Amino acid sequence: MSLKNDDRLLEETRIIESEIDSYLSSAKKQTEERLSHVIDLYNQSMQAMKHENYREAAELLKEAVEPYDAEGMYNWGVAYLNGTGIPCDKQNALLWLYKSAEKGYGPAARALSTMYYQGNGVEKDLGTAAKWAVRGANKGDADSMAILALILEEQDSSPEEMTKAAGWMKKAADKGNNAAAFNYGLWSYEGELIRQNIPEAKTYLKKYRKSRADDTLSLNDEAYYYAQYVLGKICYYGEDGLPADLIEAVQYFRDSAAEGIAEAQYMLGKMLYEGKGCDMNKQEGILWLKKAAENGEESAASMLKRIRNN
Repeated sequence: MSLKNDDRLLEETRIIESEIDSYLSSAKKQTEERLSHVIDLYNQSMQAMKHENYREAAELLKEAVEPYDAEGMYNWGVAYLNGTGIPCDKQNALLWLYKSAEKGYGPAARALSTMYYQGNGVEKDLGTAAKWAVRGANKGDADSMAILALILEEQDSSPEEMTKAAGWMKKAADKGNNAAAFNYGLWSYEGELIRQNIPEAKTYLKKYRKSRADDTLSLNDEAYYYAQYVLGKICYYGEDGLPADLIEAVQYFRDSAAEGIAEAQYMLGKMLYEGKGCDMNKQEGILWLKKAAENGEESAASMLKRIRNN
């Protein structure tokens, strides 16, 4: 190749490099402008939301959504799903959530899984629910992990599948999902679906109890006070190598009994009547036993009968 041809090739290379640099600079500028525009639209949407202008907020959010904006698609899907500021439209919700999940957004996969698991706007389909839950769980979404565990339980409660379900439920609990902490703690205590492990049950029910006490929106009150009752039983009996703690048991039973958990009312009444873990107070003990019996607790009714016969 002659020197002349080399010079021409070098010059063409420089021109191409200059064009590439110009393109990249332009693309970067456009990206920055687009990002600034999206942020501005999002901030406007949040302001509209604060002033309860939900329709305006929804339109601003929709304008911000682009094919690569998976989170925006998710938010738009949730707005359709819940009817926040716009008419509830499950089909549109499904569309936007699907687009977001296909972009790898974990919460969107979880939302789709929940829809198929509950049959919310779609026909219930555990297989499809599991598929989306796996995607969300693999993205580290704790709610997806918890839903996947429930799906596996419902699909097949064989020991092998329940071991998988328990693994996902525990992971979800460790990532802060309160419902998962409750479920895993209860599974570990009851020993019906997985191997009984009382220390593990106590750990996760206490984790749930602490989180639930700090978060009034987590699960429901009945679950919270039932967890108190189970913790009371664990402290009362001291099972599986754990020492009994009757004083702590009384406190758990008292908190649970006050909210109408019949089993806790019976245990509290029994402990007060017998003076276990507390000062003996037969009169108060009988009152709790009566409440438990009225709520259908047969053990309380039997104990009251023995008291009367004596």
